[in-house]
Amino acid sequence: MILNKFTLGMFASNCYILGSKENKECIIVDCGEKSQEVLDHIKTNNLIVKYIINTHGHLDHIMGNNFLKQEFNAPLCIHPLDEKMLYNALLNGSSFYSCDFISEKADMLLNDSDTIQIENLKLTVLHTPGHSEGSISLLADNYVLTGDTLFQLGIGRTDLPGGSENEILNSIKNKLFQLDNKMKVYPGHGNPTTIGYEKQNNPFFDLILYR
Repeated sequence: MILNKFTLGMFASNCYILGSKENKECIIVDCGEKSQEVLDHIKTNNLIVKYIINTHGHLDHIMGNNFLKQEFNAPLCIHPLDEKMLYNALLNGSSFYSCDFISEKADMLLNDSDTIQIENLKLTVLHTPGHSEGSISLLADNYVLTGDTLFQLGIGRTDLPGGSENEILNSIKNKLFQLDNKMKVYPGHGNPTTIGYEKQNNPFFDLILYR
């Protein structure tokens, strides 16, 4: 199994490459900039990009979309509630940084419980709104990519358009905290953690528990 992390850009967002060592197929999740490092890794390891997935539509998770589409022409995937953010610089936040980024169009819309599979890697979509309306997490056998919903000792901000503290706390309680305590968590920013560690140590736990 392939799981590589690249921390990109001024927002230090995590881009993940997931896949199979056997047939070299891979999925790229949340490439937040035009990254030569990501491109070199894919080409050096002869990887075949099958999907490009955005866990949500903010600029620091989507700004590599056009670059990746041009290089690999793989389907671009996002939740339908965040699709509009791809094409709106105000909603995705890029206009605040004077770059007005507009992404290539989504090829596939991912809803709760949908699955994406390549060879022996299967990802199940968990709709985990709160950081944005269409935020998703991606669940594999023994790990989950949580985007900007759950971090090590933190949660995603909810003061941006489409954000909701109530929804993000419910998403964590009813979706993520229902996973096994040993489940590894790979967030959109920062270091990996586990579900059990966050239940024990996350300072937002009391808020989450008593929703």
